Amino acid sequence: MIKRLLKKVPFVYIWYKKLQYKRLTKENNLSQDGLLQSAPTTQLNRHPDIFEDLGARFKDQPIRILSFGCSTGEECKSLSTYLPNALIIGVDVNKKSIEKAKSKFASEKLSFYHIEAKSLHTLGKFDVITAISVLCRYPESKLIQNIDSVFPFSIFEKSVGYLDQVLNSEGYLFIRSSNFRFMETEYNKKYKVISFKGQRQPEIFPKFNKNNCRLEGFEEREELFQKL
Repeated sequence: MIKRLLKKVPFVYIWYKKLQYKRLTKENNLSQDGLLQSAPTTQLNRHPDIFEDLGARFKDQPIRILSFGCSTGEECKSLSTYLPNALIIGVDVNKKSIEKAKSKFASEKLSFYHIEAKSLHTLGKFDVITAISVLCRYPESKLIQNIDSVFPFSIFEKSVGYLDQVLNSEGYLFIRSSNFRFMETEYNKKYKVISFKGQRQPEIFPKFNKNNCRLEGFEEREELFQKL
């Protein structure tokens, strides 16, 4: 109820969210740029088009998958049903979410770590990385025309760089529901965009250019990237 009322006054709601980010950063011992999306919203099989593509692409191969921003682990569990031989590692900056993920889903092939992007290199290299609804600040990004004070492009690009460091050559990177376009980062020359069978219809999500200005009515179409 309070959140609904706050959203009617955007600048007050954004102020409230910034206080929330500060609290979460302190509670989870994060660096200033460590916290990305804070909402732990998730569910089983939430993105079947992505999971089905990976299942068809890799079938029974023993690949390594990183679920970046795994929340309470449902995405990792879903991936494991499509890719039973994959080693899947979920990471999140929220300690409570990781504790829940471990208690519900941890197994020989499903592992979870409380870790921020800058330390991903400690987990080794991956063949696939998913970053779904994590490289963003939502819903407050719906309410503003310039996102610089909330989630600037520089933090997005830095986070993408950490993902690039741990992705193998010819590996696949899924980015969905982000506030910026991956192909505007300095890493775009190392990747090609791939369309995949069964990809959902493009949806409008709050998108901003590298100068942090809103792109009106932008539909997400570029979601799968292969490292060259």
